[in-house]
Amino acid sequence: MRAIAWTTVAGLWTWWLDGDPLSLPKRSRSWLPVTLFAIFVLALVLFPGQLLVTSGVALAGHARWTLHRFIRRHRARTGAAS
Repeated sequence: MRAIAWTTVAGLWTWWLDGDPLSLPKRSRSWLPVTLFAIFVLALVLFPGQLLVTSGVALAGHARWTLHRFIRRHRARTGAAS
């Protein structure tokens, strides 16, 4: 149960950083995948029985972040409105 809480907090934190205009500068965002991976490893060490839940949430968070980054780049290239 605690692993679910940790990964939920990590996912919400990622979502907040991705959508908040007051979030970290772009060059600091390179730390985001490293931070998420560290939280993932910490959850695995502390709660090894929650491997599937932790993996699923971590992969879903990374997929969402990657998709939004792709969409922003595509819109910037094509000049599409946000």
